[in-house]
Amino acid sequence: MESAHGLVLLGVIFLYFQLILGRSCRWSTNWLVRKGADAAYNLSNLFGSVALGAMPKEHSTAVWILYLTVLNNSMATYDGKSELQFVFTCFNIVCFLGRALLIVSRAGLGGAASYLAYAFVVAMVCASAYCKISTNMASTSKRSSEEIAQYMRREHVADPRRREHKYYNASSLKGYRYVVNSETRTTVEDVFMQSYSADDVEASRREGELARRKDLCLSFALFRLLFRRYHGLPCAEAKLPKTRDLVLEGLLPAGDEPQYTRGFGVIAVELGFLHDHIHGGYVLWSRSLRIWYCVFSVLKVILLYIISPTLYFYAVTTHGGQPVHDPFIIILLLLLHGSFDLLQLLFYYTSDRWMVSYMCRAHTGRSRQNGFRRMIARMHKLVFWNLYWQNRVGQYSLLDEATAPSSNAFLMVLSVTLFPHKTWFGHSVRESAPEKLPPRLKASIARVLRASRGNLDGVPSLERAHRLPYWEARCDQATHKIKVILKWHIATCYCEMAGQPPAESSVAAVLSKYCAYLVAFRPELLPGIQSHTKVTFREVLDEVTRLVGDQLSARGRFSMLELRRQQGHLETMDQTVTLSDGLDLGHLLITNFEDRDQLWNILENIWVKLILSIAPQLSQDATYAKHHAKYLAHGGEFVTHLWAMLSHAGILEQTSWPHHQVHEESQEFLSQLIDSYA
Repeated sequence: MESAHGLVLLGVIFLYFQLILGRSCRWSTNWLVRKGADAAYNLSNLFGSVALGAMPKEHSTAVWILYLTVLNNSMATYDGKSELQFVFTCFNIVCFLGRALLIVSRAGLGGAASYLAYAFVVAMVCASAYCKISTNMASTSKRSSEEIAQYMRREHVADPRRREHKYYNASSLKGYRYVVNSETRTTVEDVFMQSYSADDVEASRREGELARRKDLCLSFALFRLLFRRYHGLPCAEAKLPKTRDLVLEGLLPAGDEPQYTRGFGVIAVELGFLHDHIHGGYVLWSRSLRIWYCVFSVLKVILLYIISPTLYFYAVTTHGGQPVHDPFIIILLLLLHGSFDLLQLLFYYTSDRWMVSYMCRAHTGRSRQNGFRRMIARMHKLVFWNLYWQNRVGQYSLLDEATAPSSNAFLMVLSVTLFPHKTWFGHSVRESAPEKLPPRLKASIARVLRASRGNLDGVPSLERAHRLPYWEARCDQATHKIKVILKWHIATCYCEMAGQPPAESSVAAVLSKYCAYLVAFRPELLPGIQSHTKVTFREVLDEVTRLVGDQLSARGRFSMLELRRQQGHLETMDQTVTLSDGLDLGHLLITNFEDRDQLWNILENIWVKLILSIAPQLSQDATYAKHHAKYLAHGGEFVTHLWAMLSHAGILEQTSWPHHQVHEESQEFLSQLIDSYA
């Protein structure tokens, strides 16, 4: 039994890893956290199944069978939600049930004890299988999103009065009947306009706790609206002024820093709810799943603490076959599994999802909050483990790259031409260390959004009047946007290398490298086909590495780039218009804006407008939403936060830029920069 002991202990340890690391995926960008959570999810079940094969034929084995049944069917609050893992889980449940029944039959308990063991093994596995499969299906189910879409259509289309300004107030959220809880029929307006009891007000008066709880309900309602895009459902309220005012006046009002910081905080919590719904293993979302989870919990308690000891002593007294290590190992496993269940309950009752349920219950007025729930609510301000996005963005500088150039450029272009939706060519570049968001970035985004009233028409682009060869012919609109991003990134890096670095942590420098990081490592979050984006980046990357890949010093790199700029575009297969235009653009900025502060102020406004312009995607295409949801389990991306915020402002699609903002004359281009971005 020694090998079985070790396997079972490892299974319990991996359950703890699964629970703790799974919660960390929504804020940590470390790949070890994500891989560790996935490994724990698979290995905790795997070790339980393998331990069955190490069981000998003896009477006390029935105790281990019951314990392993519990181990293999624990509902830890993490689920990888990939198709492969779901198939693996279903296959594991079926195999485990068959082997467990077989070994119980070999244990030779006989009579009522044998039938009792059979019954509880089957009941435990069936209850767990129902919870796991139902949770997996509910997390991606389209039904709840369709109900929300129909409700929003009735609320904003069938009743025209709801659209009038006098019926809503974006600051107080009066008139915003966004659903928080369908079961209690609680809306955002109900939560924010509700008069709460003296106990709730007194308990949450310190540090604005009541306002934080209301914002949690707002985040949850916005999450339910955003989840419609995961299924490609229409947003009936998108074109209404009321929708845009929610973001521009409600979440990002003009004022001091706490005003717009609150808006970004609401979006961060909303995306945390989305992560937990898709990648989490919570089963307490609906009444039907709650009932089955209670059944599962009762069976687990009966198996662990009543039937297992009873069968153990029955086997010992009847057959006299007691292994030496059984008592100690069984007690240790009971304690470990009991503390694991308590940890799950602690995480749930201290979660923001539970607080939303608490607030909705307070709104209904059907019953007063009992003392236990009020005590848990007071403890929430002491909780430190409900972490969200950590305000860090990935970084990558194209002009600092030193990898070897590719030798298959022609095959790469040919493959994308023949198979536009397939990608066989990657790159070996590595991203830089993540950078903390500059303090003024969120303020700049709020300012640009309010000034433009959400009319994001892109940024100007400089393109020289050179005769384009066939491989640089005018591309589709989405690919053109990727080239504009790379041109401005090259120009920004050129300004830094030319002796005009920003005075402090620059919004322009951080956003420039972040957008280059998106092009290189997150192309699915940008407009257009992934393969086109990868090829566009790879072409510029190859030319840059041929130029400066062997230059170790910054001065040597800049000298080679300056020589390349002076040569102009030679219309060869080894040169790209994107690099030529980017270097020309950087030189134009350096020579015409001698004031460093003015130069970086223009670049800051350009990059803020640019990242806001690439954040929206096609409104009816669920693919982009699923890509955003995928990277929520990788720590999250800043562009996902902007995508969610613009979605709630009714900005669902990109405009027709950059074709209407292309300039071939330098003077015309400079005039627009000074008028619009200085």
